[in-house]
Amino acid sequence: MRREEVLRNHWFFSQEVGKEEALAPDFQRENWQAIQVPHDWSIYNDFDQYSPAQNEGGQLNGGQAWYRTQFYLEEDASLVSVRLLFDGVYMNAQVYINGQVLGYYPNGYTPFSYDITPYLRNDGTANQLAVFVDNQQPSSRWYSGSGIYREAKLLITDLVHLDLYGIKIESPKLKEQRDGWVETQLDSKVSNDGLQSVSVYLEQSIWYEEQQLSDCQATNSVVIEAGEKHHFQQAISIFQPLLWDIDSPHLYQLKTRLYKNGILADEEEENFGYRYMDWQADKGFFLNGRWLKIHGVCLRHDYGALGTMENRSAAERRLRQMKEMGVNAIRITHNPASSILLDVVAKMGLLIQEEAFDIWYGGKKEYDYGRFFEEEATHPEAKAGDFWSDYDLRTMIERGKNNPAIFMWSLGNEVSEANSDVHSLKTVKRLLERVKEVDDSRFVTMGMDQFRFGDGSGGHEKIADLLDVVGLNYSEDNIDGIRKRHPKWRLYGSETSSATRTCDSYFRPDKE
Repeated sequence: MRREEVLRNHWFFSQEVGKEEALAPDFQRENWQAIQVPHDWSIYNDFDQYSPAQNEGGQLNGGQAWYRTQFYLEEDASLVSVRLLFDGVYMNAQVYINGQVLGYYPNGYTPFSYDITPYLRNDGTANQLAVFVDNQQPSSRWYSGSGIYREAKLLITDLVHLDLYGIKIESPKLKEQRDGWVETQLDSKVSNDGLQSVSVYLEQSIWYEEQQLSDCQATNSVVIEAGEKHHFQQAISIFQPLLWDIDSPHLYQLKTRLYKNGILADEEEENFGYRYMDWQADKGFFLNGRWLKIHGVCLRHDYGALGTMENRSAAERRLRQMKEMGVNAIRITHNPASSILLDVVAKMGLLIQEEAFDIWYGGKKEYDYGRFFEEEATHPEAKAGDFWSDYDLRTMIERGKNNPAIFMWSLGNEVSEANSDVHSLKTVKRLLERVKEVDDSRFVTMGMDQFRFGDGSGGHEKIADLLDVVGLNYSEDNIDGIRKRHPKWRLYGSETSSATRTCDSYFRPDKE
Protein backbone atom coordinates (compact mmCIF):
# COMPACT_ATOMS: atom_id res chain seq x y z
CA MET A 1 0.00 0.00 0.00
CA ARG A 2 1.02 3.59 -0.65
CA ARG A 3 2.92 5.55 1.95
CA GLU A 4 4.95 8.76 2.04
CA GLU A 5 8.11 9.32 4.05
CA VAL A 6 9.17 12.94 4.47
CA LEU A 7 12.96 13.25 4.49
CA ARG A 8 13.26 16.00 7.08
CA ASN A 9 15.78 14.82 9.64
CA HIS A 10 19.25 13.25 9.61
CA TRP A 11 20.64 15.36 6.78
CA PHE A 12 24.23 16.56 6.59
CA PHE A 13 25.45 19.64 4.73
CA SER A 14 28.90 20.76 3.60
CA GLN A 15 30.52 23.40 1.44
CA GLU A 16 33.96 21.97 2.14
CA VAL A 17 33.94 18.44 0.72
CA GLY A 18 34.44 17.33 -2.86
CA LYS A 19 32.53 14.77 -4.91
CA GLU A 20 34.66 11.80 -3.87
CA GLU A 21 34.14 12.42 -0.17
CA ALA A 22 30.47 13.32 -0.61
CA LEU A 23 29.74 10.01 -2.32
CA ALA A 24 32.06 7.81 -0.25
CA PRO A 25 30.32 4.65 1.06
CA ASP A 26 32.04 4.98 4.45
CA PHE A 27 30.60 8.36 5.37
CA GLN A 28 32.75 10.45 7.73
CA ARG A 29 30.99 13.28 9.55
CA GLU A 30 33.99 15.58 9.75
CA ASN A 31 33.45 18.71 7.62
CA TRP A 32 29.70 18.11 7.65
CA GLN A 33 27.00 20.00 9.56
CA ALA A 34 23.85 18.24 10.81
CA ILE A 35 20.74 20.01 9.48
CA GLN A 36 17.06 19.57 8.71
CA VAL A 37 15.44 19.93 5.30
CA PRO A 38 13.99 22.31 4.10
CA HIS A 39 17.24 24.26 4.34
CA ASP A 40 18.50 27.54 2.86
CA TRP A 41 22.22 27.92 3.39
CA SER A 42 22.45 31.49 2.06
CA ILE A 43 20.33 32.95 4.86
CA TYR A 44 22.99 31.87 7.37
CA ASN A 45 25.74 33.76 5.54
CA ASP A 46 27.04 37.17 6.57
CA PHE A 47 25.95 40.05 4.38
CA ASP A 48 28.47 40.80 1.65
CA GLN A 49 28.39 44.17 -0.08
CA TYR A 50 30.47 42.63 -2.86
CA SER A 51 28.09 39.71 -3.40
CA PRO A 52 27.69 38.95 -7.13
CA ALA A 53 23.91 39.16 -6.73
CA GLN A 54 24.18 42.56 -5.02
CA ASN A 55 21.05 44.07 -3.45
CA GLU A 56 18.67 42.05 -5.63
CA GLY A 57 20.02 38.88 -4.03
CA GLY A 58 19.94 40.30 -0.52
CA GLN A 59 23.74 40.65 -0.49
CA LEU A 60 23.87 36.98 0.48
CA ASN A 61 26.12 34.64 -1.45
CA GLY A 62 25.26 31.34 -3.09
CA GLY A 63 28.02 28.96 -4.09
CA GLN A 64 28.22 25.17 -4.15
CA ALA A 65 27.31 22.61 -1.52
CA TRP A 66 26.62 18.93 -0.88
CA TYR A 67 23.73 17.37 1.04
CA ARG A 68 23.74 13.82 2.28
CA THR A 69 21.36 11.54 4.15
CA GLN A 70 20.42 7.87 4.36
CA PHE A 71 17.21 5.91 4.67
CA TYR A 72 16.10 2.34 5.19
CA LEU A 73 13.30 0.80 3.22
CA GLU A 74 10.77 -1.12 5.30
CA GLU A 75 9.42 -2.97 2.27
CA ASP A 76 11.04 -5.58 0.05
CA ALA A 77 12.61 -3.41 -2.65
CA SER A 78 11.77 -5.97 -5.33
CA LEU A 79 8.04 -5.66 -4.62
CA VAL A 80 7.57 -1.88 -4.60
CA SER A 81 8.09 1.23 -6.70
CA VAL A 82 9.87 4.08 -4.93
CA ARG A 83 9.92 7.68 -6.13
CA LEU A 84 12.13 10.42 -4.71
CA LEU A 85 10.46 13.85 -4.81
CA PHE A 86 11.92 17.32 -4.35
CA ASP A 87 9.52 20.26 -4.23
CA GLY A 88 12.34 22.70 -4.97
CA VAL A 89 16.15 22.74 -4.97
CA TYR A 90 17.94 25.96 -5.86
CA MET A 91 19.57 25.24 -8.26
CA ASN A 92 21.40 22.97 -10.76
CA ALA A 93 20.81 19.90 -8.60
CA GLN A 94 22.67 16.65 -9.23
CA VAL A 95 21.10 13.73 -7.38
CA TYR A 96 22.85 10.47 -6.46
CA ILE A 97 21.49 7.30 -4.87
CA ASN A 98 24.00 4.72 -3.61
CA GLY A 99 26.69 6.39 -5.69
CA GLN A 100 24.68 6.27 -8.94
CA VAL A 101 23.68 9.53 -10.57
CA LEU A 102 19.92 9.88 -11.09
CA GLY A 103 20.06 13.07 -13.09
CA TYR A 104 20.69 16.77 -13.31
CA TYR A 105 17.91 19.29 -12.76
CA PRO A 106 18.71 22.96 -13.48
CA ASN A 107 15.46 24.70 -12.51
CA GLY A 108 15.49 25.94 -8.94
CA TYR A 109 11.76 26.53 -8.55
CA THR A 110 9.91 23.59 -10.08
CA PRO A 111 9.23 20.26 -8.33
CA PHE A 112 10.98 17.22 -9.77
CA SER A 113 11.20 13.53 -9.00
CA TYR A 114 12.97 10.31 -9.95
CA ASP A 115 12.04 6.66 -9.93
CA ILE A 116 14.80 5.29 -7.70
CA THR A 117 13.55 1.69 -7.57
CA PRO A 118 16.36 0.17 -9.70
CA TYR A 119 19.05 1.69 -7.46
CA LEU A 120 17.77 0.58 -4.06
CA ARG A 121 19.46 -1.92 -1.78
CA ASN A 122 17.57 -4.98 -0.66
CA ASP A 123 20.05 -6.41 1.85
CA GLY A 124 18.90 -4.48 4.92
CA THR A 125 21.61 -1.82 4.66
CA ALA A 126 20.96 1.90 4.40
CA ASN A 127 20.43 3.64 1.07
CA GLN A 128 22.74 6.64 0.65
CA LEU A 129 21.28 9.80 -0.89
CA ALA A 130 23.49 12.73 -1.94
CA VAL A 131 22.58 16.00 -3.67
CA PHE A 132 25.01 18.52 -5.17
CA VAL A 133 23.70 22.08 -5.54
CA ASP A 134 25.32 24.86 -7.56
CA ASN A 135 23.98 28.41 -7.21
CA GLN A 136 26.25 30.60 -9.30
CA GLN A 137 25.26 34.22 -8.92
CA PRO A 138 23.62 36.31 -10.18
CA SER A 139 20.94 33.78 -11.07
CA SER A 140 17.64 35.48 -10.13
CA ARG A 141 16.42 39.08 -9.87
CA TRP A 142 15.46 38.59 -6.21
CA TYR A 143 16.60 36.64 -3.17
CA SER A 144 16.49 33.03 -4.35
CA GLY A 145 18.00 31.22 -1.39
CA SER A 146 20.25 28.20 -1.92
CA GLY A 147 19.84 24.48 -1.36
CA ILE A 148 17.04 22.00 -0.69
CA TYR A 149 14.72 24.77 0.48
CA ARG A 150 11.44 22.92 -0.03
CA GLU A 151 10.21 19.51 1.10
CA ALA A 152 11.89 16.24 0.09
CA LYS A 153 10.14 12.90 0.45
CA LEU A 154 9.82 9.31 -0.69
CA LEU A 155 6.67 7.90 -2.26
CA ILE A 156 6.46 4.12 -1.88
CA THR A 157 3.79 2.21 -3.79
CA ASP A 158 3.02 -1.22 -5.14
CA LEU A 159 4.61 -2.06 -8.50
CA VAL A 160 1.16 -1.42 -9.98
CA HIS A 161 0.15 2.06 -8.92
CA LEU A 162 -1.51 5.36 -9.68
CA ASP A 163 0.97 7.74 -11.31
CA LEU A 164 2.30 10.89 -9.69
CA TYR A 165 -0.14 13.67 -10.70
CA GLY A 166 -1.96 10.84 -12.46
CA ILE A 167 -5.56 11.79 -11.66
CA LYS A 168 -7.39 14.58 -13.46
CA ILE A 169 -10.74 15.80 -12.09
CA GLU A 170 -13.03 18.00 -14.17
CA SER A 171 -16.64 19.18 -14.14
CA PRO A 172 -16.93 21.00 -17.50
CA LYS A 173 -20.74 21.34 -17.32
CA LEU A 174 -20.82 22.73 -13.78
CA LYS A 175 -22.27 26.10 -14.82
CA GLU A 176 -25.28 24.43 -16.44
CA GLN A 177 -25.67 21.61 -13.91
CA ARG A 178 -24.95 23.38 -10.60
CA ASP A 179 -28.57 23.28 -9.41
CA GLY A 180 -28.90 19.54 -10.01
CA TRP A 181 -26.70 16.53 -10.57
CA VAL A 182 -23.16 17.58 -11.52
CA GLU A 183 -21.08 15.20 -13.58
CA THR A 184 -17.49 14.87 -12.38
CA GLN A 185 -15.20 13.46 -15.07
CA LEU A 186 -12.22 11.40 -13.93
CA ASP A 187 -9.11 10.42 -15.85
CA SER A 188 -6.70 8.19 -13.91
CA LYS A 189 -3.32 7.00 -15.16
CA VAL A 190 -2.00 3.67 -13.85
CA SER A 191 1.47 2.16 -14.36
CA ASN A 192 2.54 -1.46 -14.20
CA ASP A 193 6.21 -1.42 -13.16
CA GLY A 194 6.22 -5.16 -12.58
CA LEU A 195 7.44 -8.00 -14.77
CA GLN A 196 4.06 -9.63 -15.36
CA SER A 197 0.77 -8.54 -16.86
CA VAL A 198 -1.98 -7.86 -14.31
CA SER A 199 -5.72 -7.30 -14.27
CA VAL A 200 -6.56 -3.87 -12.84
CA TYR A 201 -9.69 -1.92 -12.00
CA LEU A 202 -10.38 1.20 -9.92
CA GLU A 203 -13.03 2.07 -7.36
CA GLN A 204 -13.64 5.80 -6.90
CA SER A 205 -15.90 7.88 -4.68
CA ILE A 206 -16.38 11.54 -3.76
CA TRP A 207 -16.31 12.74 -0.15
CA TYR A 208 -16.93 16.01 1.70
CA GLU A 209 -15.99 16.60 5.34
CA GLU A 210 -15.54 12.87 5.92
CA GLN A 211 -18.98 12.07 4.50
CA GLN A 212 -19.22 9.87 1.42
CA LEU A 213 -21.41 11.58 -1.18
CA SER A 214 -21.32 8.97 -3.93
CA ASP A 215 -21.27 5.22 -4.21
CA CYS A 216 -17.93 3.56 -4.90
CA GLN A 217 -17.99 3.45 -8.67
CA ALA A 218 -15.86 0.81 -10.36
CA THR A 219 -14.22 0.96 -13.77
CA ASN A 220 -14.01 -1.97 -16.12
CA SER A 221 -11.19 -4.40 -15.43
CA VAL A 222 -8.27 -4.03 -17.85
CA VAL A 223 -5.16 -6.15 -18.39
CA ILE A 224 -2.04 -3.96 -18.23
CA GLU A 225 1.08 -5.52 -19.66
CA ALA A 226 4.42 -5.34 -17.86
CA GLY A 227 6.02 -1.92 -18.24
CA GLU A 228 2.87 -0.37 -19.71
CA LYS A 229 0.38 2.31 -18.62
CA HIS A 230 -3.37 2.66 -18.92
CA HIS A 231 -5.82 5.56 -18.65
CA PHE A 232 -9.05 4.77 -16.81
CA GLN A 233 -11.93 7.14 -17.52
CA GLN A 234 -15.30 7.36 -15.82
CA ALA A 235 -17.75 9.93 -14.42
CA ILE A 236 -19.39 10.31 -11.01
CA SER A 237 -22.33 12.63 -10.37
CA ILE A 238 -23.17 14.35 -7.09
CA PHE A 239 -26.15 16.55 -6.27
CA GLN A 240 -25.76 20.33 -5.92
CA PRO A 241 -22.14 20.47 -4.74
CA LEU A 242 -21.03 23.42 -2.64
CA LEU A 243 -18.91 25.71 -4.76
CA TRP A 244 -15.33 26.69 -3.95
CA ASP A 245 -15.20 30.46 -3.51
CA ILE A 246 -12.95 33.02 -1.84
CA ASP A 247 -15.45 33.38 1.03
CA SER A 248 -16.31 29.68 1.29
CA PRO A 249 -13.48 27.50 -0.02
CA HIS A 250 -15.30 24.16 -0.02
CA LEU A 251 -12.93 21.29 -0.81
CA TYR A 252 -14.00 17.80 -1.78
CA GLN A 253 -11.95 14.62 -1.86
CA LEU A 254 -11.77 11.99 -4.55
CA LYS A 255 -10.83 8.64 -3.04
CA THR A 256 -9.39 6.12 -5.48
CA ARG A 257 -8.66 2.47 -4.80
CA LEU A 258 -6.68 0.35 -7.24
CA TYR A 259 -7.22 -3.41 -7.32
CA LYS A 260 -4.59 -5.71 -8.87
CA ASN A 261 -5.80 -9.22 -9.66
CA GLY A 262 -8.67 -8.56 -7.26
CA ILE A 263 -6.49 -7.39 -4.35
CA LEU A 264 -6.27 -3.79 -3.09
CA ALA A 265 -2.82 -2.53 -4.16
CA ASP A 266 -2.94 1.28 -4.06
CA GLU A 267 -5.09 4.03 -2.59
CA GLU A 268 -4.97 7.80 -3.03
CA GLU A 269 -6.99 10.81 -1.87
CA GLU A 270 -7.03 13.98 -3.99
CA ASN A 271 -8.47 17.36 -2.95
CA PHE A 272 -10.47 19.31 -5.52
CA GLY A 273 -13.21 21.90 -5.69
CA TYR A 274 -16.24 22.78 -7.77
CA ARG A 275 -16.07 26.25 -9.29
CA TYR A 276 -16.44 27.86 -12.70
CA MET A 277 -15.01 31.04 -14.16
CA ASP A 278 -15.73 33.53 -16.90
CA TRP A 279 -13.87 36.60 -18.08
CA GLN A 280 -15.55 39.17 -20.31
CA ALA A 281 -13.57 41.87 -22.07
CA ASP A 282 -16.07 44.61 -21.21
CA LYS A 283 -17.18 43.45 -17.74
CA GLY A 284 -14.26 41.66 -16.12
CA PHE A 285 -13.80 38.45 -14.14
CA PHE A 286 -16.62 36.28 -12.80
CA LEU A 287 -16.28 33.47 -10.25
CA ASN A 288 -19.27 31.12 -10.03
CA GLY A 289 -21.36 33.67 -11.92
CA ARG A 290 -20.53 36.52 -9.53
CA TRP A 291 -18.51 39.52 -10.69
CA LEU A 292 -15.29 39.75 -8.73
CA LYS A 293 -12.74 42.52 -8.77
CA ILE A 294 -9.29 41.01 -8.40
CA HIS A 295 -7.48 42.55 -5.43
CA GLY A 296 -4.12 40.92 -5.99
CA VAL A 297 -0.64 40.93 -4.53
CA CYS A 298 2.62 39.97 -6.21
CA LEU A 299 4.43 37.86 -3.62
CA ARG A 300 8.00 36.56 -3.45
CA HIS A 301 8.67 33.05 -2.23
CA ASP A 302 10.97 33.93 0.69
CA TYR A 303 9.90 34.48 4.30
CA GLY A 304 12.17 37.34 5.32
CA ALA A 305 14.54 36.32 8.10
CA LEU A 306 13.60 32.66 7.55
CA GLY A 307 15.01 32.83 4.05
CA THR A 308 13.36 30.60 1.49
CA MET A 309 12.96 27.55 3.76
CA GLU A 310 9.38 26.45 3.15
CA ASN A 311 7.31 26.64 6.31
CA ARG A 312 3.58 26.00 6.46
CA SER A 313 3.02 28.18 9.54
CA ALA A 314 4.84 31.09 7.90
CA ALA A 315 2.83 30.66 4.72
CA GLU A 316 -0.46 30.59 6.65
CA ARG A 317 0.49 33.66 8.71
CA ARG A 318 1.47 35.70 5.66
CA LEU A 319 -1.59 34.74 3.63
CA ARG A 320 -3.84 35.42 6.61
CA GLN A 321 -2.40 38.95 6.66
CA MET A 322 -3.17 39.22 2.96
CA LYS A 323 -6.82 38.28 3.47
CA GLU A 324 -7.17 40.68 6.41
CA MET A 325 -6.15 43.58 4.17
CA GLY A 326 -8.66 42.60 1.48
CA VAL A 327 -6.52 40.52 -0.86
CA ASN A 328 -8.33 37.82 -2.82
CA ALA A 329 -5.63 36.76 -5.30
CA ILE A 330 -1.91 35.99 -5.23
CA ARG A 331 0.74 35.97 -7.94
CA ILE A 332 3.99 34.28 -6.87
CA THR A 333 6.61 36.35 -8.67
CA HIS A 334 8.09 35.09 -10.83
CA ASN A 335 8.27 31.34 -10.37
CA PRO A 336 6.07 28.37 -9.45
CA ALA A 337 4.84 28.30 -5.86
CA SER A 338 5.62 25.57 -3.36
CA SER A 339 3.18 22.67 -3.02
CA ILE A 340 2.56 23.73 0.58
CA LEU A 341 1.55 27.25 -0.45
CA LEU A 342 -0.77 25.89 -3.15
CA ASP A 343 -2.44 23.73 -0.51
CA VAL A 344 -2.81 26.70 1.85
CA VAL A 345 -4.43 29.04 -0.70
CA ALA A 346 -6.94 26.35 -1.68
CA LYS A 347 -7.97 25.86 1.94
CA MET A 348 -7.92 29.56 2.80
CA GLY A 349 -9.87 30.83 -0.21
CA LEU A 350 -7.34 32.77 -2.25
CA LEU A 351 -7.07 32.69 -6.02
CA ILE A 352 -3.55 32.18 -7.31
CA GLN A 353 -1.74 32.69 -10.58
CA GLU A 354 0.99 30.12 -11.16
CA GLU A 355 3.87 31.70 -13.07
CA ALA A 356 6.32 29.44 -14.87
CA PHE A 357 9.16 31.74 -15.90
CA ASP A 358 10.77 35.12 -15.37
CA ILE A 359 12.94 34.60 -18.43
CA TRP A 360 12.83 32.82 -21.76
CA TYR A 361 15.83 32.15 -23.96
CA GLY A 362 17.07 35.76 -23.72
CA GLY A 363 17.86 35.60 -20.00
CA LYS A 364 18.23 38.51 -17.59
CA LYS A 365 21.12 37.44 -15.37
CA GLU A 366 24.40 35.75 -16.23
CA TYR A 367 23.56 32.42 -14.58
CA ASP A 368 19.77 32.36 -14.74
CA TYR A 369 17.36 29.84 -16.24
CA GLY A 370 17.68 31.42 -19.67
CA ARG A 371 20.71 29.17 -20.22
CA PHE A 372 18.48 26.10 -20.09
CA PHE A 373 15.21 27.35 -21.59
CA GLU A 374 15.89 25.80 -25.00
CA GLU A 375 18.33 23.14 -23.85
CA GLU A 376 17.31 19.51 -24.37
CA ALA A 377 15.66 18.14 -21.23
CA THR A 378 17.70 15.22 -19.94
CA HIS A 379 15.28 14.06 -17.26
CA PRO A 380 14.66 10.33 -17.80
CA GLU A 381 10.91 10.96 -18.07
CA ALA A 382 11.10 13.89 -20.48
CA LYS A 383 9.34 13.43 -23.81
CA ALA A 384 11.34 13.19 -27.02
CA GLY A 385 12.15 16.68 -28.25
CA ASP A 386 11.42 18.38 -24.92
CA PHE A 387 13.34 21.48 -23.95
CA TRP A 388 13.70 22.07 -20.23
CA SER A 389 11.03 24.77 -20.60
CA ASP A 390 8.60 22.15 -21.98
CA TYR A 391 9.30 19.68 -19.21
CA ASP A 392 9.18 22.23 -16.39
CA LEU A 393 6.00 23.92 -17.63
CA ARG A 394 4.25 20.58 -18.06
CA THR A 395 5.26 19.56 -14.53
CA MET A 396 3.84 22.78 -13.08
CA ILE A 397 0.52 22.30 -14.88
CA GLU A 398 0.24 18.60 -14.00
CA ARG A 399 0.82 19.33 -10.31
CA GLY A 400 -1.80 22.06 -10.09
CA LYS A 401 -4.50 20.93 -12.50
CA ASN A 402 -6.97 19.87 -9.76
CA ASN A 403 -6.41 22.86 -7.46
CA PRO A 404 -9.48 25.16 -7.52
CA ALA A 405 -7.46 28.15 -6.30
CA ILE A 406 -5.38 28.28 -9.49
CA PHE A 407 -7.19 30.46 -12.01
CA MET A 408 -4.38 31.53 -14.35
CA TRP A 409 -1.21 30.03 -15.78
CA SER A 410 1.47 32.57 -16.65
CA LEU A 411 4.05 31.84 -19.35
CA GLY A 412 6.39 34.59 -18.27
CA ASN A 413 7.05 38.01 -16.83
CA GLU A 414 8.45 41.02 -18.70
CA VAL A 415 9.99 38.84 -21.38
CA SER A 416 11.71 41.39 -23.59
CA GLU A 417 12.22 38.94 -26.46
CA ALA A 418 8.43 38.42 -26.71
CA ASN A 419 8.34 40.95 -29.53
CA SER A 420 6.60 39.09 -32.39
CA ASP A 421 9.68 37.96 -34.29
CA VAL A 422 9.55 34.42 -35.68
CA HIS A 423 11.39 32.95 -32.69
CA SER A 424 9.18 34.51 -30.03
CA LEU A 425 5.93 33.69 -31.83
CA LYS A 426 7.05 30.08 -32.21
CA THR A 427 7.96 30.02 -28.51
CA VAL A 428 4.67 31.37 -27.16
CA LYS A 429 2.74 28.94 -29.37
CA ARG A 430 4.87 26.06 -28.10
CA LEU A 431 4.31 27.04 -24.47
CA LEU A 432 0.58 27.49 -25.02
CA GLU A 433 0.44 24.01 -26.51
CA ARG A 434 2.20 22.57 -23.46
CA VAL A 435 -0.41 24.12 -21.17
CA LYS A 436 -3.49 23.26 -23.19
CA GLU A 437 -2.50 19.63 -23.72
CA VAL A 438 -2.75 19.17 -19.94
CA ASP A 439 -5.36 21.77 -18.91
CA ASP A 440 -7.58 23.87 -21.15
CA SER A 441 -9.91 25.04 -18.38
CA ARG A 442 -7.85 27.97 -17.05
CA PHE A 443 -6.74 31.27 -18.51
CA VAL A 444 -3.22 31.52 -19.92
CA THR A 445 -1.50 34.87 -19.52
CA MET A 446 1.79 36.76 -19.32
CA GLY A 447 2.86 39.79 -17.32
CA MET A 448 3.88 42.24 -20.07
CA ASP A 449 5.60 45.58 -19.51
CA GLN A 450 6.04 46.55 -23.17
CA PHE A 451 2.67 48.32 -23.09
CA ARG A 452 4.02 50.98 -20.74
CA PHE A 453 6.21 52.61 -23.40
CA GLY A 454 4.93 55.27 -25.79
CA ASP A 455 1.29 54.55 -26.60
CA GLY A 456 1.75 50.88 -25.78
CA SER A 457 1.72 49.67 -29.36
CA GLY A 458 4.32 47.41 -30.94
CA GLY A 459 5.20 43.92 -32.04
CA HIS A 460 4.42 42.54 -28.59
CA GLU A 461 0.74 42.95 -29.43
CA LYS A 462 1.00 39.88 -31.67
CA ILE A 463 2.19 37.88 -28.66
CA ALA A 464 -0.60 39.24 -26.45
CA ASP A 465 -3.18 38.42 -29.10
CA LEU A 466 -2.43 34.70 -28.62
CA LEU A 467 -3.09 34.78 -24.87
CA ASP A 468 -6.41 34.14 -23.11
CA VAL A 469 -5.85 37.13 -20.82
CA VAL A 470 -3.31 39.96 -21.15
CA GLY A 471 -1.43 41.06 -18.03
CA LEU A 472 -0.32 44.71 -18.00
CA ASN A 473 2.74 45.68 -15.96
CA TYR A 474 2.86 49.42 -15.11
CA SER A 475 0.82 50.33 -18.18
CA GLU A 476 -2.09 52.22 -16.59
CA ASP A 477 -1.46 55.37 -18.61
CA ASN A 478 -2.07 53.48 -21.85
CA ILE A 479 -5.08 51.41 -20.83
CA ASP A 480 -7.61 53.48 -22.81
CA GLY A 481 -5.58 53.22 -26.01
CA ILE A 482 -5.08 49.48 -25.56
CA ARG A 483 -8.82 48.95 -25.07
CA LYS A 484 -9.60 51.01 -28.15
CA ARG A 485 -7.18 49.03 -30.34
CA HIS A 486 -8.14 45.65 -28.87
CA PRO A 487 -11.75 45.75 -27.62
CA LYS A 488 -11.95 41.94 -27.37
CA TRP A 489 -8.88 41.55 -25.16
CA ARG A 490 -9.40 40.54 -21.54
CA LEU A 491 -7.10 42.76 -19.48
CA TYR A 492 -5.90 43.02 -15.89
CA GLY A 493 -3.12 44.78 -14.00
CA SER A 494 -0.55 42.03 -13.43
CA GLU A 495 1.93 44.36 -11.70
CA THR A 496 1.16 47.96 -10.90
CA SER A 497 2.69 49.52 -7.79
CA SER A 498 6.06 48.15 -6.70
CA ALA A 499 7.60 51.58 -7.23
CA THR A 500 5.24 53.23 -4.75
CA ARG A 501 5.07 50.64 -1.96
CA THR A 502 7.62 48.94 0.22
CA CYS A 503 7.88 45.23 0.86
CA ASP A 504 6.18 43.92 4.01
CA SER A 505 4.02 47.04 4.39
CA TYR A 506 0.47 45.95 5.27
CA PHE A 507 -2.46 48.35 5.38
CA ARG A 508 -5.59 47.30 7.26
CA PRO A 509 -8.25 49.99 6.76
CA ASP A 510 -10.55 48.40 9.34
CA LYS A 511 -7.90 48.66 12.06
CA GLU A 512 -6.00 51.85 11.24
